[in-house]
Amino acid sequence: MAAFVSAPAIGVGQPLTRDSSLVLASSLAGATPARAARLCRSSRRCRPVASLQSPDRDGPPDLEEYFAGKAAAAAAAAAGAAPAPPVSLGTGRANTAACGGNSVAAGEAAAAKALAALGDGATVADVAAVHVTADVGVDWTSVLAGVAGVVGTGGVPLIGRAVEKKDGAGSVEVLLLGGGGGVAIARSSVAVPVAGGGAAVVAAATAGGAEIQDAAAAAASSAAKEVLQRLAAAGGSVAAVPTFWLFASSGGAPAEAVRSGVEAATGGKAVVYGGPAAGDGRCVTGGVVPTVGSPPAVAVDLLGIIGGVSFIASAVVKTWAQPVFAEPLPYMTPTYTGDPSTDLLTAIRYNDMDMFSSCLDAGVDVNTQWADKQHQSPLLAACARARTVMVDVLLSRGADVSHRNDGGFTAVMYTRMLSGYDRPVVMGQLRALEAAGASVELNEEETAALDKATGGRIVPL
Repeated sequence: MAAFVSAPAIGVGQPLTRDSSLVLASSLAGATPARAARLCRSSRRCRPVASLQSPDRDGPPDLEEYFAGKAAAAAAAAAGAAPAPPVSLGTGRANTAACGGNSVAAGEAAAAKALAALGDGATVADVAAVHVTADVGVDWTSVLAGVAGVVGTGGVPLIGRAVEKKDGAGSVEVLLLGGGGGVAIARSSVAVPVAGGGAAVVAAATAGGAEIQDAAAAAASSAAKEVLQRLAAAGGSVAAVPTFWLFASSGGAPAEAVRSGVEAATGGKAVVYGGPAAGDGRCVTGGVVPTVGSPPAVAVDLLGIIGGVSFIASAVVKTWAQPVFAEPLPYMTPTYTGDPSTDLLTAIRYNDMDMFSSCLDAGVDVNTQWADKQHQSPLLAACARARTVMVDVLLSRGADVSHRNDGGFTAVMYTRMLSGYDRPVVMGQLRALEAAGASVELNEEETAALDKATGGRIVPL
């Protein structure tokens, strides 16, 4: 059975206090034979981290960062350093609708699924930390009670928050972290009063004003410092530098401010997953419920995790700590410059019909070309993304269907590349181009170019 240092029980709506807990999983020597065998198999699959998925963007790791990490791992191995012990993951999801509207039952169901997914024969003793998110419309206290009823609270840190998730009404999601042989997890929850206080600051919380950002960064920095101290106090061969961090904060605390606070405490780049509580911002572990006469505060509940995590595993952690659309990522949010010509391309990329129409109404030529984008035209950009409504508007305003960009591609060529889209959508776009005077047939040179660009996946007529 894993040995845990005693930790505070789950708290909801706590006063301005600081709590911290440390979980240091048992070594192989103290594990049961079955569990030891499972841990050994996991350690052979897990390698030291070369790169983790970025908290604020999706996609593969930065190549420079990836190879730098690989080189560092190779150097550590050559120096005789033991590989980082693996962190195991278990995830479970439930919905109150499937549980008769019972939030406790939904928490229990999600936690039970996560425990079963943690590994063959996994028990509560294998759980090192718990992360919970629940739809903002679900009874938060009841969800936590349900989760605790399955995984217990005896020394195992639990953090989480309410979220707003697309198509996630009534959802409860549980992420369990497990491990052994040196996996270490420390927790600290810190609340910092907002400078100035008052109703105006409280009202501006959701806007992430400067006072809120400062309080969030200060709380995160203080919590991170205590986490580092707790990890260092664990002693032994455990390095007091978390592989990644998980956090939940009270409403209005921008994730960027929390991450900057953690980085300030660690003195360098840190991988920090999480976000603020949705709704009124109170449904967060370690959170605070303002009372009459007390200053508003920002709370940050933070975990630092040391252990081996692959890039794919880090993507799983991120997905559950930052549910889709709970925190809009930078690439989801268009940035406009105020220049209609430049903003037109951005509007096409993000399918922002209002800004698209505004730019055209401001007088941008439908046949304008962006010199720094291979002389792409609005029609080519819209066709490449199957923006059929925009294509129709551009054609109605006289867009040139024969224009070729610097790569020799036309609107028809871009449309014939859309093999991943529904055929009726693609054929409708081709018919619109044909009606405007374009030939939807490809000549030999165009076919060769598309074969090379798509690997032969050209939309047939």
